[in-house]
Amino acid sequence: MNKSYKKFNITIGRANEFIILQSNYNQFLHLRRRNRGLITAETIRNIRQSSDDLLRAAIVFAVSGMDAYFKDMFLEKLHPYVKKQSKFKEYAKVIEKYTDIDIELIVNLYHTKKRPNRVIVSMIRKKLFTTSMANLDSIDSLFLGLGIPDLTNNAARMTHKSTLLANIKTAINRRHNIVHYADCNPKGGSTKSIQIATIKRWIRYIEEFVDKANQIIDSSLS
Repeated sequence: MNKSYKKFNITIGRANEFIILQSNYNQFLHLRRRNRGLITAETIRNIRQSSDDLLRAAIVFAVSGMDAYFKDMFLEKLHPYVKKQSKFKEYAKVIEKYTDIDIELIVNLYHTKKRPNRVIVSMIRKKLFTTSMANLDSIDSLFLGLGIPDLTNNAARMTHKSTLLANIKTAINRRHNIVHYADCNPKGGSTKSIQIATIKRWIRYIEEFVDKANQIIDSSLS
């Protein structure tokens, strides 16, 4: 198992822990409803809100894990790809696309640095840190630079789930709403409802999607 995929699985495990914790919260609520004299209605509402926030945390972690995986995997495979291809111009094009450095500077690095690839990868890492991969088009564009076309659609087809990409796009949009707007509705400011079954499905689809993408990348760049 490559380092990027191992890190992704750890992050997904953390997301699923939020799901387990949310279930424990609900069990607590169920017990307290049988003893209403021991807990106020306001406290129950607060606990229920906290329970829902655990689901929100779960999808944020899952989408962030996917984002990090594709960045990490690109960096992990970049140098081996270039070494195998032995095409400096192709390498330079990829670097120029994902950093703010041009081909002339890349050539200069190769003539002045003992380990130019390490310097270049560091530059790309900084660039990718400010670029979100929580976007399917960005993922495709990134790995096209390593000679892998249409990665997201090919990975989705391998899962045999026709709605997988649509679900992942919805999960990404929900993650953005949680992170930037605290998951509130645009009008009225009320918090959007959230269902555990939906969050579980989104996380499962993200897991399957990344698993198939990982297989494609590994087989293409082995």
